[in-house]
Amino acid sequence: MRVVKLFTIFTCVAILFGCSSGTIEDKPIYQGAKDIKTFVKEDNWGKAKQKAKSIKKLYKDNKWKYQLISDKTTYDNLEQQIELLTVSLEENDKTEAKLHLALIEHYMKSLYYKE
Repeated sequence: MRVVKLFTIFTCVAILFGCSSGTIEDKPIYQGAKDIKTFVKEDNWGKAKQKAKSIKKLYKDNKWKYQLISDKTTYDNLEQQIELLTVSLEENDKTEAKLHLALIEHYMKSLYYKE
């Protein structure tokens, strides 16, 4: 009887967490990074900085979720790259901003798809 309960619970969890039809592009931080990349290419630093602030807030609001689905290194690195992105945008440094955006996209994929 106990084995049946454990199997049922495992099956429910696997279905809930393993069968996602969403894509990484649906995630707000990933989409925000794409938007910032566009703003940086257009030298629209004001909008890029605003979007970076919203990404920072999204990360802080959802950090507990990242802690549940990923390892500490991945979500800490994501947080660090968001902070570094903010600094590079303040300095209007296009090259550094693009680097940090690429790393943010990578860590977001790592969070959800265990690359």
